[in-house]
Amino acid sequence: MSIREKIYKKVGDDISNGKLVPGERLLESKLVKEFRCSQSPVREALRQLETEGLLTFEKNKGCTIRKLSIQEIDDIFSIIAQLESCAARQCTERATGADVPYLRNLHDKLRSAAKKQDLAKWLQINTEYHNFFAERATNKTLCEILENLKRRVYQYRHITIRIARHLDQYLKHHEGMLKGYEAMDGKKVEKYMKLHIETLRDVLISYLSPESNIK
Repeated sequence: MSIREKIYKKVGDDISNGKLVPGERLLESKLVKEFRCSQSPVREALRQLETEGLLTFEKNKGCTIRKLSIQEIDDIFSIIAQLESCAARQCTERATGADVPYLRNLHDKLRSAAKKQDLAKWLQINTEYHNFFAERATNKTLCEILENLKRRVYQYRHITIRIARHLDQYLKHHEGMLKGYEAMDGKKVEKYMKLHIETLRDVLISYLSPESNIK
């Protein structure tokens, strides 16, 4: 892996994991020092992240973690809901039943994480749960588009689970997907996946709205 690739991965991961938050300034000099390199690979990596919508460059201000508007969040989550629910249906239509124990195990782990309020564990297992459907849809182009869109809003995942009362609701959505997959009912899985992501969108928008009183 080249220096540019290492910088790209490190900064991208830090944004996704919430270590770098929207609006935070990112100093090129700090990255140059951290990776012991020239400015060239740093700038190349940051420009690539800019094209992916994760960073923004402003005159006299430098580079900052891009803060999405409520409209952008609405748009991105709405597209993800359509694409990921489609992938879930495709996955289920190709199901043989052999993966049911694996998916049920993930669901049980999510239930345990919710009960313990282990949000880090929830995020980890939740990613595996969603990837299960996307990867088994066997549509590489769809997976690539989904990953790019989800990467743009990954840093907001922490908000959607921070409001604890919604975890039970998310579990019900996941259980609906699981039951649909067990029955090889692609339309049912599609329905619950779409409902789930649209709910995440609505929770996030409600939280970020200026008039919100739940922060």
